[in-house]
Amino acid sequence: CFLQIVSDRMNHNEFFLNDSNYNAEALQALQSDEIVGRTDNGIFITHDIYEEWGANRIIEKEWNRRSDIRTFFCSIGSSYVVRHTFRQWLVDKFNGNPFQESQEILDVVFDSLISPIWRDEIIVSILLSSYSETFFIQSEEQLLKNDTRMFTRVAYLLLIACKRITRVVQVQGYDYPLYAPEGPGWKDMIRFIYTHQDETQKCPYKVRILKEWCQYNQKGETTRYAGLIVLNMMEAIENDSH
Repeated sequence: CFLQIVSDRMNHNEFFLNDSNYNAEALQALQSDEIVGRTDNGIFITHDIYEEWGANRIIEKEWNRRSDIRTFFCSIGSSYVVRHTFRQWLVDKFNGNPFQESQEILDVVFDSLISPIWRDEIIVSILLSSYSETFFIQSEEQLLKNDTRMFTRVAYLLLIACKRITRVVQVQGYDYPLYAPEGPGWKDMIRFIYTHQDETQKCPYKVRILKEWCQYNQKGETTRYAGLIVLNMMEAIENDSH
């Protein structure tokens, strides 16, 4: 009953659901355990953690029964709940040892028939996981193709999705969260830029990536790479001015 409730939330993206669609006895048990609540508008799942647990079970089930990866994505839908849960599910998969289907997932990133929504979710999951280094090594050629179009997309996703809140500051009575880099993808991205400085020189996000990394990391090998990249950029600008 509970997994059906979660599935309906995933498919319809509605907070309240009609209680007449579910077994009354099972619903009462879920209410007694405070997993499901009830109002005049219908029933609802009381906490995100319950919903994410249920969504994770559904994603795992659909993954195991998939015929191919495109039908898998069709079967789970694309609501926010699904995408959020899928991202963490995939990070956990990549961090597991071994994840036998990692190559199957990697191929999707460069599959033009896959929805951009899922391509982006997969890339972010990779950047947040221990699979990030392998991704940059195995995908070197594809990332640099077509004037580094895919590399630029990966850099953009790193900046907007691979961060954690460090603190909240108050300005004129409003709270503003401050974000810091999160995930192995930052180190692997900067190392990739260092190795391919000429090919990635036109990337509009390169300087911002280096700046945000060094803002929170003043020491270490990656910071050294960032410094060397900036020095090379300054030398190039100086040479062009002469």
